[in-house]
Amino acid sequence: MDVWRVGGIRGGLMKKILFLLFAFAACAFAIPDISLSLNVGENPYTNSSGTYYDVSIHTRNIGQDASPASRTYASGPTQPPFGWRIEVPELTQFGEHTVTLGVQCLEGGQENVLAVWADHLNHIAESDEGNNHAAIAIPACPNPGGDDIGHPTGADLVPVASAPYNYTVRNSMYYLLSANITNEGFERAPASAVRIIGPAGTIKIQVASLQPGESQRISNPVECQESASQVRFVADADDDVLESDEGNNEVSVLVPSCSPQPAADISVSVDVPENLAVMESERVSVTIQNNGTGRGNALHVEVGMLQYGDQFGVYNYDVPALVPGQENRRTFSIKCPNDGGISFVATVEGGESFSRTATADSECILPEPEIQPLPQNESGSGEPANETPQENESQYAKVLLVADGNASHKSSAQSANEAPGLCILGAPLRILAMLFGNG
Repeated sequence: MDVWRVGGIRGGLMKKILFLLFAFAACAFAIPDISLSLNVGENPYTNSSGTYYDVSIHTRNIGQDASPASRTYASGPTQPPFGWRIEVPELTQFGEHTVTLGVQCLEGGQENVLAVWADHLNHIAESDEGNNHAAIAIPACPNPGGDDIGHPTGADLVPVASAPYNYTVRNSMYYLLSANITNEGFERAPASAVRIIGPAGTIKIQVASLQPGESQRISNPVECQESASQVRFVADADDDVLESDEGNNEVSVLVPSCSPQPAADISVSVDVPENLAVMESERVSVTIQNNGTGRGNALHVEVGMLQYGDQFGVYNYDVPALVPGQENRRTFSIKCPNDGGISFVATVEGGESFSRTATADSECILPEPEIQPLPQNESGSGEPANETPQENESQYAKVLLVADGNASHKSSAQSANEAPGLCILGAPLRILAMLFGNG
């Protein structure tokens, strides 16, 4: 019994010791492992120092634990005096660091070899120290005049200028100068400079690296001069790019002078009668004319009518672009709703900032009342038919006073004498005239 008990205790202890040893061994073997891989670009590029290929260096940690910061070293026949020293940061498990170097190729058809060592100072304890070294062949430099079978090679930067575009800012005229810089060669062109040279001075603009067939547009505004002048665009102005054709790097463009440019001059007028009858159709006209020397823009017209401060009608229509001397006249009918003053406002808009307004005023008046003539008898005299003399006198006196606003100021004798054919009724008529004149 006691032996089994003691053995059991000893057996449990052994299991614990073995577990600790296994865990220690697992930790001891969890160490990093740095490896390298290299890639060379397909398209070479040239500058004033020679022809280069891009080489990508990939440093990876394929071990079981993170690796501390280290240094990678690269060297070859055309390397800098002390090679390339590449600082690699700390890499987590399966982490990667990539850097790209421009490695110069060799002339005469000879290949260059780039050799690279990861952790070249051997500061990191790795599970495999044999994969820290890699090498890659750099192709020979292509023939600047063509390859072995006569095909042209190298970059070729060509500027193509656009016609200057004029615009005005705060009463000053400017020209926008633009050009496309295109790589018409067969190799990538590194970043370079373009100079714009003109009477006002020289402007330098940087152009990015361009692949074959790729282009970049550059623009710069210049204030116009009193006389026309030539402005030159010079690509690869600092001669940084080794090109297959160095004779097509420049182009010139003529910049006009500040002489006035053709421009439209739009006028607007509203024609309306001095007086308009209430509720009667009247004619109103709007005339738009181009009095300038250039073609105008398409226009939108809005005609509003206001009376007593309220707008009671709006007309909208469009007018096509007018050439110099051309006019557009639009006539429409309106009706005054009430008597009193009326205003017409025509607003014309076109383009980004063009606006013109014209106004005209008129007066809406009520029509004058119509005067009905006296009925005539069969004989043609002024005496009413089938009426007694008394009725005739009374009606005639009323019509006389209504038709003549000054009748109330006339004497009764004058009123009687002005009634044709009724002189024999003078006394009764004078009495009636006096009554109506006082009443």
